[in-house]
Amino acid sequence: MESKKFSLIIFFSAIFVFLFNIIFWESYTKYFLEVNLNKQIGDLSRMSYLKGLRFNKYNYINLKKKHTKFNGNYKKTDIITIGDSFSRGAGGGKNPFYQDFLASEYQLEVLNINPTSLGFIETILYLNDSGLLEKFKPSYILIQSVERSSIRRFAKDINWNFKTKNKNIENQLLVGSYSQNKPEYPLFNSSNFKALLYNFLYRFDDNAFFSKAYLLPLKGDFFNSKTKNKLLFYVDDLSNIENSNTNSVEKLNSNFNRLSEILNQKNIKLIFMPTVDKYNLYSDFILDEEKYPKSIFFEELRIKNKDYIFVDTKKILRELLDKGVKNVFFPDDSHWSEKGSFEVISNIPFE
Repeated sequence: MESKKFSLIIFFSAIFVFLFNIIFWESYTKYFLEVNLNKQIGDLSRMSYLKGLRFNKYNYINLKKKHTKFNGNYKKTDIITIGDSFSRGAGGGKNPFYQDFLASEYQLEVLNINPTSLGFIETILYLNDSGLLEKFKPSYILIQSVERSSIRRFAKDINWNFKTKNKNIENQLLVGSYSQNKPEYPLFNSSNFKALLYNFLYRFDDNAFFSKAYLLPLKGDFFNSKTKNKLLFYVDDLSNIENSNTNSVEKLNSNFNRLSEILNQKNIKLIFMPTVDKYNLYSDFILDEEKYPKSIFFEELRIKNKDYIFVDTKKILRELLDKGVKNVFFPDDSHWSEKGSFEVISNIPFE
């Protein structure tokens, strides 16, 4: 008898789990994870499963002049860009590539290359040492990096006498597909449970105790999603703040000055465009703005003596917020929108 009861419990439990996964996937979870060729799902949506901040972005480009990605062909270009997900248009939506704004606004030939495993600065040193810069003949090199990773990437000891004979390095410069599609998820997956759990736990904790996305109330409406006054941002926006101190920013600035000196010998101007973290940009507008520490990265970098062109994305985008512009960053994504991208590019102080 006991064995029969146990078997029935197992049977009905299995039926419950099966029905729960089907119903919850079809009614909720799939709208955060399902692949769609034309729409972009925010990375923070996939981390938080919060419906109110989900923002439908249709991927398309309507600019007259577009950038090219390095595919192994060498030709003269006006500006080389190298960066992270922002340089790959990872936010999606309308005109996701800041390089296309560069090409269209300034009538430039813009080439995007992939940073190699050597590092960002080291990749530029490789181009110089290998003679590839002479093939491209750029007037500018623009290095883009999200703020939270900039200290790790650039405030380190650099081997300025860099030499390499590794021919495979050149292959790493190739830029692969820009497709934003995410892998297909099976009907039965842990996301169904996470979606239910996170939506409950966000009531008690800013990152639902386990989520990689924080949710904080804002002093006003800054987004065009259903929920307009909440800030959703990536956990690393907070965890990397302590890395940005006076000494680390000084080291970063010194390295860029040194790289600029090397490039100046080839009549190439260096541009550094650190992309402000979403949390940092909106931090003054958080309801309890003293709850978490604030970044001093841009404030420290502004006062340094620079031999390169510095694009102060925090200052540029903060002016948009002060004007009441909505969706400077996407509400459900860690990337800026076309509004933010266009404004930044329009304010690059080209020499």
